[in-house]
Amino acid sequence: MQFFVTAIIVLAAPVFAGPAPLRVVSDKSNGRYIVKLKDGIAKSQVFGQLGKDLKVTHDWSVIHGFAGYLSDDAVDVLRASPDVEYVAEDGIVTAFVTQTNAPWGLARLSQYGKLANQNASDLTFSYTYDKSAGAGVDVYVV
Repeated sequence: MQFFVTAIIVLAAPVFAGPAPLRVVSDKSNGRYIVKLKDGIAKSQVFGQLGKDLKVTHDWSVIHGFAGYLSDDAVDVLRASPDVEYVAEDGIVTAFVTQTNAPWGLARLSQYGKLANQNASDLTFSYTYDKSAGAGVDVYVV
């Protein structure tokens, strides 16, 4: 009986396994993707599967993956492969943070016009961090 239950679980596992996730970016990837392989999988094996549908631009050992230009069919093949951990569109990611409970002084710094709420004791202000992150700024502490 135990063998039968084990056999059912082993045979049913691929049915419940979905494709590897596809992580997308906000800007267009232009066919560029980052592929993270599962540990112990040879890259040459995956490269052989894709053939002419793959143009590798970066080959990493640190994250056990690669980046390159892939056709839509190649992306589908990789996502369906049990050897692939994930496929991500290659794009530019920027950090953009807004603090919603900022004190009055920070809110005043991030806006040029008059603040709608002038009560400095309220913590209903928002502060959007500048993307320059303080580059070119001199800070003096007295």
